[in-house]
Amino acid sequence: MKILIIDDEKLVRERLCHFIGNLDLNFDEILEAQDAFKGIELIDDKHPEIILTDIRMPKKDGLEVASYVHQNYPELLVIIISGYSEFHYAKSALENSVFDYLLKPIDEEETKKCLENAAGRLRTANKEKKIQNIMQKYFSDNYNIIRRQFLENLFYGSSENALDLNQQMEFFRIRLTEFRLVVLRFFADRRKELLNDEYYYSHMLGKYLEEHACEHMVVYSMGTLNYVLWNFRGSQAEEDYRLNEFLETANAYMKQNYSATFAAGISSISNRPEKMKILMKQAVIGIEELKEDMENTVAFYEDIVNGENSVPAINDEIMELISAVRLDQKEKIAAWLDGFFQDKGMEKSHEYFINVIKIIIFNLRLLLQDLKAELPRETLDLNQFEIKCIQLQKTEDIREELSTMLEEIRECLVEYQKSRNNYMITQVYDFINKNYGKQIGLTDLAEYVGRNPSYVSRVIKQFTKTSFTALLTHKRLTEAKNMLKNSNQKVTDIAYQCGYPNIRYFNRVFGEKVGMTANDYRKVVRAFLEDE
Repeated sequence: MKILIIDDEKLVRERLCHFIGNLDLNFDEILEAQDAFKGIELIDDKHPEIILTDIRMPKKDGLEVASYVHQNYPELLVIIISGYSEFHYAKSALENSVFDYLLKPIDEEETKKCLENAAGRLRTANKEKKIQNIMQKYFSDNYNIIRRQFLENLFYGSSENALDLNQQMEFFRIRLTEFRLVVLRFFADRRKELLNDEYYYSHMLGKYLEEHACEHMVVYSMGTLNYVLWNFRGSQAEEDYRLNEFLETANAYMKQNYSATFAAGISSISNRPEKMKILMKQAVIGIEELKEDMENTVAFYEDIVNGENSVPAINDEIMELISAVRLDQKEKIAAWLDGFFQDKGMEKSHEYFINVIKIIIFNLRLLLQDLKAELPRETLDLNQFEIKCIQLQKTEDIREELSTMLEEIRECLVEYQKSRNNYMITQVYDFINKNYGKQIGLTDLAEYVGRNPSYVSRVIKQFTKTSFTALLTHKRLTEAKNMLKNSNQKVTDIAYQCGYPNIRYFNRVFGEKVGMTANDYRKVVRAFLEDE
């Protein structure tokens, strides 16, 4: 580290050079200049990290030096030396990115403190720069892996804040204006020979997509699924034609080289990547539609919901139904069924009802996956339910079957939630019993049980009628009373072992909850023991 002293007074320069040379700040070189011109020359040539400059010098002053450094070498630190009469100049300098100022006559202690602060700032800046370089190298060396992790989180993770997501996409050079999500999948049951080869064909398709992807496409592969984000450059008609053409070419390639074809479910148009989970559901609905359709390989979500036997404007209503099942809203489920099956404003074919039920089943499966809940197979099988509904011809029979299924799932979820919450309460008491002597809070508990703090707090309140803080305090005071009764330890030591490093706070809490001081409590319980 180098320091430059600029001052037109030789004695001042010599005194500062001698003083700084005796400081333990590890300066490799102490440079000096008798005027601003020579100082700027040394700055350009030697690049000193700290510049100590007088404010008043002939022809060019210290503020001009500071301005030059700020414009050309903003990472360097400038310290102004000023007389009392030029204090307003120094103040102006501070407003122009000068690190600090020293007043004449120079005080050694103030100078030492100022230089120590400057050296500390430089060490911190160098450390941050080193970390930044390490991170940049890591990102550079592992860019493709990190980009893949980002795409995995985009498709499978929780919803992101739109602003944060856009910033991450910009970093990975993913630019989406209006786009569709395409999900591609091979079905083992469409051709017998695909039974053990889904993963292989998906892998080969993924390689093909990567090799033929244009700059307006984002491609990602995972297991038996391949994903394409198709960004629009022209009108919807033009882009849908190009997308169809691209998928047909890809399917022709797979058929020619591997005798296999894939199904492609295509979402509606969106400009909100943070809603990727909704688009994923739409695309998967398209794939489910193609599962039994041996003739077609591409399904647009709009064609499904707006077709002859489609479910127009029903998707949001279905999500309301799923929400009612999840939240144990029995009356809302019944009202939804009444409204759907008794709607006289629209003629509904048998195929229409079956299409709606397929979408309901699909969303129920997603719900159960999200909750990681399993249904008792002996009482409820969604696949069997779907088959049974297809076989039913009367609307009232379909309604009855759907109502029964929804009620069974609702009851299963209620039991599941009770079981999970009971287990969580057990974990809460276990955590408190193990850690009451430490400095713990609701955030630590939430991390222990693997849920967010607000949810844990609500469950505790619901099942114990009290708060986490109250449970922890009760445990701590119970242990403290046992120690006061059965040991001769000091109150200070007992308080510390029970999670109260501050004896005053312990005394206040103990007094409020027990109604007496810890010492009085010890005297009382021991008096009773002696009487016995």
